[in-house]
Order: sequence, then C-alpha cells, then structure tokens
Amino acid sequence: MRYTPKLPKEGINTPKENFLFSLFKLILSLMVSIIVFYIIITIAINMAISYLPNSYEKKLVYFIRNHMNFKKYEPNRYLQNIVNKMQKCSQIPYKVKIYTEETGKINAFALPSGEILITSALLKKMKNENELAFVVGHELGHLKHRDNFKDFTKALIFSSISLFLGDEYRQILYSTLDITKSRYSQSQELNADRFGIDRVACAYGGVNGADQFFESMKKKDNWTYILSDHPDFQKRIKEMKKRIRAKNYNTKNTMLPIGTH
Repeated sequence: MRYTPKLPKEGINTPKENFLFSLFKLILSLMVSIIVFYIIITIAINMAISYLPNSYEKKLVYFIRNHMNFKKYEPNRYLQNIVNKMQKCSQIPYKVKIYTEETGKINAFALPSGEILITSALLKKMKNENELAFVVGHELGHLKHRDNFKDFTKALIFSSISLFLGDEYRQILYSTLDITKSRYSQSQELNADRFGIDRVACAYGGVNGADQFFESMKKKDNWTYILSDHPDFQKRIKEMKKRIRAKNYNTKNTMLPIGTH
C-alpha cells in the first residue's frame, strides 16, 4: 500500500478561544489567587501577632523610634496631655508620643514606632478638645489593635515577593493589593472609630463634641485624607451613632475649648 501524505486540517494550530479572552482569564485567575493569598496571609499574621507578647512590640517600637528622625516634627505639650489622658483608658503597653507637622494637608496617622502625627491643618479644623480627643483616640485604636504592626509585616512579605516577579506581574500584584487592602483598611478604620469613641467616653465622661466630628466629614473637600482608604463618611456616622446608642453614652457633657499648652 502506498502512503500518501495529507495536509493538516486548517486551523489546527489556532487556539479555540479568543486571545483576549484567554488573557482576561489568566489575569483574573492571578488576581483571585493574590486575593486568596492576601486573606490567608492576613489571617495568619493577625493570629501570630495576637499570640506575641507585648514585649516584642515594645522592641519594635524602640527600634523604629531610634532609627527615625522626628526632629522635623514639633512635640506639643497640650496634645501630649490629651494622649496621656486617653492612654489611661487604652491600656497600650508603651508611652505614646504625639507630634505636629506644619502643612496645609489635613491628616492624622499613627506610626509603627508608637507615635501619632497630626498636621497643623487638621488642628485648625477642630472646634473643641472633645472633637480633637476623638481623633487621638482613633489613632490610639490603631496602636491598640496593632494595625501598624500587622500592616508593616504584610508590606514586608509582599515587597519580598515582588522582587521575584517581572514588571507585568508586579503591576498586577500591586493593583490587586490596592483594591484588597482598601476593603481591609475600611474594617480597621471602623474598629478604630469604635475604640476612639469608647476612649473619649472614658476620659471625658461623655461623647459630646466627639460625635460631631463626623458631621464635619460631610464636607468632602475638607476630609479627602479620610475618604481615600476609609469607609464612606455616611457609613461611619451611622456606625458611630449606633455605637453611642448601644453604649448609652452621655451626649450632654461639657465641651472643652481647644487649648494651647
């Protein structure tokens, strides 16, 4: 029998799926994998840190504090007195320090080293000490919940992973992490809100003034720093009013004027 070669069927090497659709599925699967991995890492870190004694965190605080330059920030005795007053109700195992920064940006945040930084622009927006105390209490909440410690650890892990990725995969990694972290950060912020209002009630005998802080947030142009990775301000207002009612906090206590010392 004589063998007669035949040409292959047309399109045998043509993929059955559209190239763009295949690419979309690949990227989607990568994003899902990153999200699942992020959740697993977050749970693992939260559990691990919850079992770590506070002595480890103290060492981290002192290490970072000794390697950071705080000379460009101004210590503030009046704000420090508020921190000290609030810290008595917070049970944070190290002394928290507070600084101010001269800038037109409205901001306040806690550092992994156990410091709180408040900008001069934010201070100018405060109407009374009770309102200011809530901002301090919120940042103390991040320190109490060890949010900065957790975020610092996660950032270290994912930064190390990115070193082994190409530019395209690294971009997918960071884009997906930004979306995922935003949702996780919102949960952290709500917990810090609850902690802050609880500490104000403890230190000032009520939440009058502090609860009004959220009403100021309705002016989005003034509070863009809060609205970036934070929950929608209406949700925060709703959650805090719910907290105040549930705890039956006094909302008629005296509001103190902003001090200078």
